[in-house]
Amino acid sequence: MAAQDKQPSTVEQTVSQFLDAGIGLAMLPFSLAQQSFASTKEETASKLAALQARGEELDAQLRSQLNPAKFCGQMLQAFSPKASREAKIDELSAKVDTLVELVATLAAKQAAEKAAASETKSAESKPAPRKRTTRSAATKAPAKPRATKTSGTAKTTSATPKKDA
Repeated sequence: MAAQDKQPSTVEQTVSQFLDAGIGLAMLPFSLAQQSFASTKEETASKLAALQARGEELDAQLRSQLNPAKFCGQMLQAFSPKASREAKIDELSAKVDTLVELVATLAAKQAAEKAAASETKSAESKPAPRKRTTRSAATKAPAKPRATKTSGTAKTTSATPKKDA
């Protein structure tokens, strides 16, 4: 009997083969899933390595073009409330300066226009110079003495003849 125990019978061999085939069949989806996972994992790792290399190149390029400390400082200033108020004040000051310059320019322009208008008016309104006419001694009327009152007493003074201008 010892010989029979050592050698499996054909029935046992057949049953063992059926069991192995069943287990293999049950494990087939798991094996396929494991192979798919391994290939996906390798593809993902290679894509991530390529993206990392590209990112390092872009990072080096940006660092060469921009100073990160300065950029971060500008970003912090831009988002701080105090900087926001100061920026608004600076912007409004610049607008006020621009308006002051415009008002000064307009005032100078108006002054120049008024000066030009007054020059043209004065040139138009200047009378033509008069000719002096002289009267002869015979045509002159003799001066009459005038009586003036001062402090209740009458005085007579001789009036000087008026000259025509």
